[in-house]
Amino acid sequence: NAAVVEAIESGIAASCSLMVPCPAAEEAMRSLRERPWIPFGVHLTLVCDAPTYRWGPVAGRGRVPSLVG
Repeated sequence: NAAVVEAIESGIAASCSLMVPCPAAEEAMRSLRERPWIPFGVHLTLVCDAPTYRWGPVAGRGRVPSLVG
């Protein structure tokens, strides 16, 4: 997250995308609230295909068992 903010503030990047189910999403949202001039989009994240970096549904696994098998 810090690298993304640095890239935008230094002009290397123009915007970013937020993936809400990811573990660092809360930190990213705090950072974006502190910097309302940073343009961002919300990335529709339905699955995680990286076996070494997993995340679950935002609603909690117990509330959406059909999504997590």
